Amino acid sequence: VVTVEPEVARLGVAGERSAGAEEPLPFQRWLRQELAGAKLMDVVLAEEDRIVRLRFDAERGPRTLVAELTGPGGLMVLTAGEQEKVIAVTGRGSTGRSLPPGSIYLPPPSVLPESAKAQPPELGEGPDPLFPFASGAEAVHGQREQRLRVEAARRRLLTPLKARRTRIVRTLEKVRA
Repeated sequence: VVTVEPEVARLGVAGERSAGAEEPLPFQRWLRQELAGAKLMDVVLAEEDRIVRLRFDAERGPRTLVAELTGPGGLMVLTAGEQEKVIAVTGRGSTGRSLPPGSIYLPPPSVLPESAKAQPPELGEGPDPLFPFASGAEAVHGQREQRLRVEAARRRLLTPLKARRTRIVRTLEKVRA
């Protein structure tokens, strides 16, 4: 699991596949197109900040998924080659910078204070013995992410209903008058 959503940004290992949207987002389509059948070669955490690079050996050549877990505005960039040319981007990042396709990926300036760089957050081990801390991150944040998704869906469905109810109440008052 790689997510840059505010409040639940993380790299983790899920025990089961989460339900995705019926229609994949444009960035997800890019990932499927570029990384289907690719082999994960390396995962590197940049020391200067919370930036993770997942390097893949793909059919179309080397690909890197860069996840900036630097919230509140996370960013994921799919790059190609040694120079990390941008293929696709999701999010605007904490700095709101522009990374058009074809440009060279450059990490944002560090936003972490020195004290935060020295001490990683407390994280217990999870159920997966091969990836104890990644599965621990998923155990902590997976349920929270699920709750946030349900709340967002509820808001998305209730907002138009509340607006319609308000219109109907006003119409009813006018009819009574």
